Amino acid sequence: MALVDVRRAGLKIFATPFNRADGYGDGEFRWDELDTTSEDRGGRPTLGNNGTFLRVNGLDAQTCVECHSVVSAATVPFTFGIGGSGGINTSPVFRATFIDVDGKDVAGTLTQGIAEMDGRLINPPALFGTGGVQLVAKEMTAELQSIRNAASERPGIHELIVKGVHFGYLVSYSDGSIDYSNIEGVDPDLVIRPFGRKGEFSSVREFDKGAMMFHLGMQPAEVFPWDADQDGIDNEILTGEMSALEIFVTTQETPVQIRNDREARAGFELFESIGCADCQIRLRSGEIDRVASWYRCSPISSDTTWAMVWQSPSPVPPSNRTGNSLPQSSGVWQIRPLTSTTEEH
Repeated sequence: MALVDVRRAGLKIFATPFNRADGYGDGEFRWDELDTTSEDRGGRPTLGNNGTFLRVNGLDAQTCVECHSVVSAATVPFTFGIGGSGGINTSPVFRATFIDVDGKDVAGTLTQGIAEMDGRLINPPALFGTGGVQLVAKEMTAELQSIRNAASERPGIHELIVKGVHFGYLVSYSDGSIDYSNIEGVDPDLVIRPFGRKGEFSSVREFDKGAMMFHLGMQPAEVFPWDADQDGIDNEILTGEMSALEIFVTTQETPVQIRNDREARAGFELFESIGCADCQIRLRSGEIDRVASWYRCSPISSDTTWAMVWQSPSPVPPSNRTGNSLPQSSGVWQIRPLTSTTEEH
């Protein structure tokens, strides 16, 4: 299956306006299982009891492209592009239970013009170059875990430096145990997680699964292989569709740096001289020049090759992306490691 065909399938998931027939939304509101992030079965209320949309705490769009469509706001009108950033009108309001709209806090005290809220406003970033970010993270993870594996066989202090970034050090002992208390900027599993506002996700796919549930109430079959939100729709996003979506996002165009003029060069020199470059470090993936190469390396090994594999059908017929039911298909495409028993299509 050609990459262009996979990307076309991913674009379909990225840009399709999902509706209730596809599984959009959380189903009936349930006090006993209320979850404001839809990470577990949904059950959120809807704004004004409209039955579909909430806008605060998710259920705030029907497509990914609604929030990722601005390449540049320096032009009039703005430069449109699939995979771009979003404006204030498309910024999600995350986990808010109180929003001040009249200049008063929850106790009714005047707030001097400060519109307080207990949630978080998230401006959608552009998705260009995420494939390179994921590659760098996978490579750094592999290198960090390689240091750990070697440390388990050589008792002592082992410094964690990968691509010029210092992550503290490990202390290993003769009994094979390892002390992780002196690591910095990474969890004890030594997995780099570059996605999410607080670095929660190691891959675009992991982020996308949460985004589909939070923003759209579309539950991926690999997370909930049953109708967890009780809206009458099973298999709302198939595993193969999630694979296509991840490939589409990670193969978006990579930003390039134009030639700097004198003013830009002076700005960069200032950037370095005042210490910004100590944290904002230039990183480059050893795989970055390979087209769509992210799916040719696993989180641990760069030797694993991935292939498009045909999976037998789900027991429940899916719906198409216009909201109409489909007859049972013969199967779906998935991304799987290519082994001696895997047939490459």
